[in-house]
Amino acid sequence: MYIDLKDYCDHDEPSKFSLIVFHSGEFTDIPCRSYVCGKYNFIDSADINDFGMDIAEEMVKQLGYSVYMVFYFHYKIPYVCLDLGLKSLSSDSDFTSLFEHVRSGVKLIEIYVEHWTLRVLMTSCGEEVITQRPHGPPPESKMLKCMMLLLLICFSVTTMITEMEMKKMKRTMIFMKKMMMRVLMIRILMKRLGRKLT
Repeated sequence: MYIDLKDYCDHDEPSKFSLIVFHSGEFTDIPCRSYVCGKYNFIDSADINDFGMDIAEEMVKQLGYSVYMVFYFHYKIPYVCLDLGLKSLSSDSDFTSLFEHVRSGVKLIEIYVEHWTLRVLMTSCGEEVITQRPHGPPPESKMLKCMMLLLLICFSVTTMITEMEMKKMKRTMIFMKKMMMRVLMIRILMKRLGRKLT
């Protein structure tokens, strides 16, 4: 999709700008990188005096994502392709260069959101690293599966312990019965022996 950034340069206040937020997709590899299988939303009247990491996180939550999901944010340098123009936004200090573009007259900033898995990682030297972590379900799904597995393990262990205790109890009861039978037999024999002696 081609967007003419000049169409968004008519904000009256120099600190105001608009955002196009790409989300629910993922980046392809370079060269000719693109953001595929995603959606986008326009957000108007953002202000560089207020915008930061907390606003960006709140922004994606307003788009309908869970508060427990992990997000990775990037913005694209205006007029530069995705192969060369992606910059990560991981803290409030990372927004400084973004705001410089707004002050220079750019009024539409492209924000890209990665969910669950960080595909593009920019180092402090500006070098890009493609992470090897596989794409997968969100962390809360993995956590839920782990919790279910843990519960199953606990239940199995508890069942095993209970069965072992039951077996021990049965063995103990059988042993006690045998001992009682022996005691009774001894008493009977002693009575018979006593009668014979008298």
